[in-house]
Amino acid sequence: MTAWIIDVQERTGREVVPTEQCSQDRRFRKVFAFYFSDALSKAEREVQILGNLDKILAGQEVIMSDADLDWLVDHDLYPDQVVSVPNPNRCGILDAYIVGMISCHTIHQFRLQHGLAQSI
Repeated sequence: MTAWIIDVQERTGREVVPTEQCSQDRRFRKVFAFYFSDALSKAEREVQILGNLDKILAGQEVIMSDADLDWLVDHDLYPDQVVSVPNPNRCGILDAYIVGMISCHTIHQFRLQHGLAQSI
């Protein structure tokens, strides 16, 4: 595999040595892939997941897949106050969960219905 630093905004990238550091700006992602197209896809997905995490931490609820949640856990980015509940409007594997802070309305309602929280 090749190490790539991808500029997700400009959709460009370059091959780098595996030890090269990447900018802290989220639009730049360091990923490992055989081909540029695969590296670009991985980098775009990471930026999307990080964007969803920002929304969650701002108090919004987002729809996420198992793979997205796994990515957050694997990178130690899954906060303790974040909860996922089954999405009642699920259509496939990409919209499996509603994810948000434990205090979000939908999550709180789910917890009440299942005896996991007390009403305030």
